[in-house]
Amino acid sequence: MSRGATGLTVAWILSCLPIALPALWEPCALSLGDASRLALAALPWIAWLGLPFPAGENRVERGWSSALLAAPPMAAGFAIDRGRGDLLPSLALVAAASLAMILLLAGAAQRAARERRTAVVHALAWIALVPGLPLLRSALELGGASAYGSAPRWLAWLAGASPLAWVWNRARTHAVAEGGSAVPWAALSVCLALWALSGLAPRRPTAHLGEESAP
Repeated sequence: MSRGATGLTVAWILSCLPIALPALWEPCALSLGDASRLALAALPWIAWLGLPFPAGENRVERGWSSALLAAPPMAAGFAIDRGRGDLLPSLALVAAASLAMILLLAGAAQRAARERRTAVVHALAWIALVPGLPLLRSALELGGASAYGSAPRWLAWLAGASPLAWVWNRARTHAVAEGGSAVPWAALSVCLALWALSGLAPRRPTAHLGEESAP
């Protein structure tokens, strides 16, 4: 099994766990509580499918077609959340935004791998914007809260714009049930920025018209 297929299998299993485990193991249902199953099902796909490729790597197994594998577990999570009484408009927003982020992040990783420079730029941007800012905020608040207090408001806002942070915040208890699913424009903007960066391949020199080819 190739590395890409292994990653897809792990992502699929992780996205199904919040759906299946609570029904099979009661302690898991108690620990998850009212957390959104829809957001938890989307989280592994946002993390895996956006992961940058090395330039020139076979990227078929993490393309847009693979992103559609996220739809079944997300649909199951949608049904569970709705059955518990969560608000339909909030659930629809989380589902549509999460699927859009998954497709944009997967497409950006796939496009960026065509050229070495583009792959490097995309990888640096992905590290900074997707996992980097939330990790920086967590490090400051968990490690330095006793001395420095909470992270600055601007950093908290930037960290919240990460697709990972956005979907994780939607997974928190009552975040969706009480209509607290914030409009995801900032997180979608990050995904669109990564998509734009992935298409900035360097121009290759072209021969002038009438120029004779070298023997």
